[in-house]
Amino acid sequence: MKNYLQVFTQLSFFLLLFISLNSMAAVYYVSEEGNDENSGTSPEHSWRTLDKVNSYHFWAGNKILFKRGDMWRGTITCNYSGSKGNPITYGAYGEGANPIIYGSEVITGWTQHTENIYKATVSSGPGQVFVNESRVRIARYPDEGYHTINSVPGAVTLTSNNLDSEMDYTGATWYGRTRYWFGVIRDVVSSSSKTITLNTEPNGNLAVNQGFVLMNKLEFLTQPGEWFFDKETNELYLWTPDGDSPDNYMITGSVHTNGIYINRKNYLHFTGLDFREHSEHGIFIYGSNGIVIENNHILLPERYGISAEGTNSLIIRNNEINRANGGGLWLWTKDSHISDNWIDNTGVFAEIGLIGTGQPNGGSGAEISGENNIIEYNI
Repeated sequence: MKNYLQVFTQLSFFLLLFISLNSMAAVYYVSEEGNDENSGTSPEHSWRTLDKVNSYHFWAGNKILFKRGDMWRGTITCNYSGSKGNPITYGAYGEGANPIIYGSEVITGWTQHTENIYKATVSSGPGQVFVNESRVRIARYPDEGYHTINSVPGAVTLTSNNLDSEMDYTGATWYGRTRYWFGVIRDVVSSSSKTITLNTEPNGNLAVNQGFVLMNKLEFLTQPGEWFFDKETNELYLWTPDGDSPDNYMITGSVHTNGIYINRKNYLHFTGLDFREHSEHGIFIYGSNGIVIENNHILLPERYGISAEGTNSLIIRNNEINRANGGGLWLWTKDSHISDNWIDNTGVFAEIGLIGTGQPNGGSGAEISGENNIIEYNI
């Protein structure tokens, strides 16, 4: 009996070891032609959706590979950690262009509002809008340049001689430059002649000669390539770049916040992926260690390309971040290595939207705080 138990224990141990080693080595495949009922363990039996990927229990050493040339809409949410020297890896397989994770959804059901302006009902307000993957501008006033403050009657009140005294600006979004490096978003809660009042005091305080623009009122929708979202009716208004019907284009709106979401998970590796058109961040990381982000392309996030807070031992290298409104990199980290990244067209004034530059001191190519970081060879 004793020998039987000993043999059984040994067999159980080796069986568990075998299962563990196979789990660590498992590779899962995701493609547009896949099926979530499949095993996912071969290209011929691939999964299909991000929901399947996000709901599956991965182990250290697992790889999740997306088919090159395919695309998805949503967020990769990382619910499990790898281990040191044995990360969970998200990457690509096959040939062709990098797989793309879009933060936008297609908008249909357009009807004509006026001669050039069309509207559609949406389930949630978009952070930004695209026509055939080109960002179009939220309706703003003035159309070009900015207004200036002429007086500051109170902490949340300003007057400007540039304003039209006949227009009610209540409900507009105010974006102002309150210091050299501060771009602040506030709501206009009341308007009288050339005076407007904001909902809260802006960072950096209001002052004479500061510049500002007003955004997101139907009255500001005055030229091609602009949009407005009515929060009361959930209707999106659009004047296409050529003034014709939106049905002639693919119109998308950013409704997914992040391309990758990592919260208190460790030892993850991301390589060879594209993230486009998210309403805030291409990649968001909080309270995590040992994350490697390399050889990815992040395009058109409304806030930051990569945002990380409370993190240690990050490796961010050889990524391209283009046209992020808030900033290319916003990192609060230590013992990290940031190298060989290309960051371009950050915080372009003509494209600033409802989030502005994301933070009062946003709009930078890279802002990195913390100890013992190596930052080199970035452009």
